[in-house]
Amino acid sequence: MADRTQPTLLLLGATGKLGRALQACWRVAPPGGMTVAGLARRRNSSDIPVWVPGGPLPATGPVRAVIAAWGVTSGTREDMDGNIALARAALDLAREVGAERVLHFSSAAVYGRGEGPLGEEDDPDPQAPYGASKLRMENAVDDWHRTFEGGPRSVILRIGNVAGADMLFGNMRAGQSVTLHRLPDGTAPRRSYIAPADLARVIAALVQAPDPARIYNVAAPAVTGMDAIATEAGVPIRWQEAPETALPQVWLNTDRLAAVLPLGPQSAQPRHLIDGARQAGLWP
Repeated sequence: MADRTQPTLLLLGATGKLGRALQACWRVAPPGGMTVAGLARRRNSSDIPVWVPGGPLPATGPVRAVIAAWGVTSGTREDMDGNIALARAALDLAREVGAERVLHFSSAAVYGRGEGPLGEEDDPDPQAPYGASKLRMENAVDDWHRTFEGGPRSVILRIGNVAGADMLFGNMRAGQSVTLHRLPDGTAPRRSYIAPADLARVIAALVQAPDPARIYNVAAPAVTGMDAIATEAGVPIRWQEAPETALPQVWLNTDRLAAVLPLGPQSAQPRHLIDGARQAGLWP
């Protein structure tokens, strides 16, 4: 239960993979001057209370911000459009409890096949259903604010690959090889990654930032090769020639984020990402 004498971060999706990882990080390094209260969407085996949108809210302290870490990642278009309803529910909840802002979890997948460092001002062009659903969620957030004047401020986080929560880490197993696409230059795809503890620090910083922007790319400042991660983890690589549809690189420009919380070059190092995934309980 939250300490009711401190402002609260209300974490929606607390029993999901990212929700659990964030809580593990905040137990080690609590967000300064704030406590964390988690809510789950479904009945669970933990002591985290369940909250159904529109239902009564468990008692918390004064809520400073709502962290909308929940979401739908697969299924039909109708299934993934559940992200729209969840974003609206987070905003309605924030307005009800008087929160200053809502941090919405979007994805680097909204950019699609863009070249070079992708900035927040670049036009999104999602190539997969998940990225398209996240873009529709972002647009729904804007629609909500056009409907309801005042209320909480929305900050959209276009998050890169979270170490331990992405497909690469999910496929890496001790004693087994992992299959990676081999690009024409002989390397594997490169992605903008972020360690769970760095993501937890970013969230705390954006909650407290006096005048945050509408959208932030959230990742380390440099890309990391998937082959470099597998090699550092001691996992043998089984190569497969990359199809034409493969994305050689997804590189997020994080200059805007660096003005709030600079993440140094070490944040993209494979060892930092692997250690971060382990410390957050996302990888063995």
